[in-house]
Amino acid sequence: MLQWPKRLLITIIISLILIGGLSPLSVSGEVSSCSAGISTNSITPNTTTTVTITVTNTSSSPINWIRITRPSQDFTLNGASADYWSTSGSNQDSSILTSSTPLNPSGSLSISVGIITANVQAPATDWSVDVSDNGGSTNTSCSGSLGMAIEGQAPDSSPPNISNISVTNLATTQVTVKWDTDEPSNSTVNYGQTDSYGSSTETDSNLVTSHSVDLAGLAADTGYHYQVVSRDEAGNEALSGDNTFLTPLTDLSPSESAPVSTKVPLKNTPTEKIPPAIKLTTNFSKPFRTAPEIAGEATDNEALAGIEYSTDGGQNWLPVDKDAGLGTKQAIFSFTPAATEDGNYTVLARAIDTSANIGRSKPATMVIDRLPPLVGGTVISVGPQILLPNERGVTKTSVGIDQKITTSAVGGPTSINLAVSVLCMEPPCKDTTKSFSLTRSTDTGLWSGIMSFERPGTYTLIANSVDGAGNKTARSINTIYVSEPAKIVSQTSSKPVSANITLYYLEPKNNEWVVWDGASYGQKNPQTSNDQGQFNLLSPAGKYYLKAAAEDYKTLQSNIFEIKEPTVVSAVLKMKPTGGLNLGPIHLGWPDFSTKKIDLNINTGEVMEETGNNLTGKSLPSFSLIDTNTKTVNFADLFGKPTLLSLTSTWSPATAEQLSALTELQKSKDLNIVVVSLQENAAKLRAYNAIAGYDLVWLADPDSTLANNFSVQNLPTHYLLDRKGIVQKVVPGVLSKQEILNTLSGL
Repeated sequence: MLQWPKRLLITIIISLILIGGLSPLSVSGEVSSCSAGISTNSITPNTTTTVTITVTNTSSSPINWIRITRPSQDFTLNGASADYWSTSGSNQDSSILTSSTPLNPSGSLSISVGIITANVQAPATDWSVDVSDNGGSTNTSCSGSLGMAIEGQAPDSSPPNISNISVTNLATTQVTVKWDTDEPSNSTVNYGQTDSYGSSTETDSNLVTSHSVDLAGLAADTGYHYQVVSRDEAGNEALSGDNTFLTPLTDLSPSESAPVSTKVPLKNTPTEKIPPAIKLTTNFSKPFRTAPEIAGEATDNEALAGIEYSTDGGQNWLPVDKDAGLGTKQAIFSFTPAATEDGNYTVLARAIDTSANIGRSKPATMVIDRLPPLVGGTVISVGPQILLPNERGVTKTSVGIDQKITTSAVGGPTSINLAVSVLCMEPPCKDTTKSFSLTRSTDTGLWSGIMSFERPGTYTLIANSVDGAGNKTARSINTIYVSEPAKIVSQTSSKPVSANITLYYLEPKNNEWVVWDGASYGQKNPQTSNDQGQFNLLSPAGKYYLKAAAEDYKTLQSNIFEIKEPTVVSAVLKMKPTGGLNLGPIHLGWPDFSTKKIDLNINTGEVMEETGNNLTGKSLPSFSLIDTNTKTVNFADLFGKPTLLSLTSTWSPATAEQLSALTELQKSKDLNIVVVSLQENAAKLRAYNAIAGYDLVWLADPDSTLANNFSVQNLPTHYLLDRKGIVQKVVPGVLSKQEILNTLSGL
């Protein structure tokens, strides 16, 4: 019979064997050999994948510890695993696997090994596989085919680079969006009336580098946001930033119903229905500096009765200047269009025969190119309110608010796109994908578009213009300060709060508080703060108070505040929780019908960024222009008196407000009050005076020479000069008579 201590010792040994603490066959350091192989001996650069390493026990002892080590620093180990084995001590160099169920002699184990390769080419190098039967205290290296090389082409993991985004073929209900990519990729456009889009075109699966997508079913005279999307063959997707365009109010369509003037009488009873053949014989392949004499010829099987031409694609028709052969079957003709301004003109000719059949020529594009395309001053508006710049020429707006920009242009631009650069201290400091496409109005000739900004900062707008002759210009036209939107947070946790915000306005006529009509200004009121607690409000001058309500929070109401000009609400509002009881995920708030009043502290302070266009302290660039009395005025003529030089245009909404003061002050013999109209001729200005009833002498600058030389951005802009012609102050916006007198009195 065994003694009791021996029984106890045997029991302990058996227990350790059963729980895996000991192996009955294990003797420390007895694993003498093993072999290993890898599932592949070659892998491509910059790849993340999984391979299999198979370990075979060629020893007489079991294996309970395995270590896998990478060949070199060109490989990163991304973990290792095997059935019934645990992984420990894993890093980018090696992984260790252990098991209470050992790999017995002659057995094999498959290990899945994650690998990340560097973006390099590397010769074959062996993986290391070490094994042990004693937890790694002593180990043996396995032999076998474990070499792996990095070779071949790295898989494509980079998305396409999107550039040159533009909008062309603008029509009332459709446009074409174009862009380029640096590698072949497909084409999609997301679009809608907000930056949430809501609609997408069908993906064009053709892999191209020059992309063109048509958007149809649009509304006329409406601002749209859009985003272009391209995905390459490897599935890497690129998305542009948010861009905008404005559809025109009306389309030009040829007038078919207008009667054709004739010099030969038409037959009372038509005898045939074959229309005349007509063509233009002038060569339009090159631009013209002035309108040329255009020639053509027409034929008919019976007799020609009249010939007309159009330079606006068939909207309006005029009789040709010269013709020969009317009344016969063949005629020649010529005309010189009254096209004096730069631009692209669609020229047509049409002929009518004596049986009233009408034939039209193929359209030809006549390019008049005297000037490069030049953008003038601008006006920025939100709904009916004009956003005037501060004294440094900076216009203030907010993130997430759409504003309309309007400008004039000469030199016949066929497209104007605004590119955006942002002056900031934190990246990204330049948004190369941002693009605002401007649309030309066929009624006014003005260009306009919709702008929206996603991030705060001080932005410089660059107008990139192209004319029909391929001339390109770029000009800085505005500086925009975009502030943070207003924000609502919890007073206790500072976390964003989803609240319902309502802005109330004091109606001066009835002296009653009403909900401000935000829709008329392109904004929502009431509105709900987003998941970051943000909301957007840019309000016109007036008296207001703001109210915010949210579940489980005390209602917040601002004190009455008054603003004198369009102002962004950019305060941070803190709402106090009402308190309550938390039952797990359920919160039961205590009812609280009280209202907390706060001061909103609307920030109407000036933005201090320099625009880079300040002429203060310098002499104005010299100029020579003709006034509405046909007199030539030079810069030197202004010396000897304090001078106010105002640059504006009759189309600017602020012009009428400013001209009353300027007309009255222009009568003073002690001051020079000089009003320059950009991109308008003297005849138009005389007509404007007659219609509006002004007795004002203008300087006409039809070629926009002062827009570039004076770096004009906003309309109007005033330059106040001393008697020596040195600029003492530059002020954008409208000035009162007294403000002008106060400033000039000390010069």
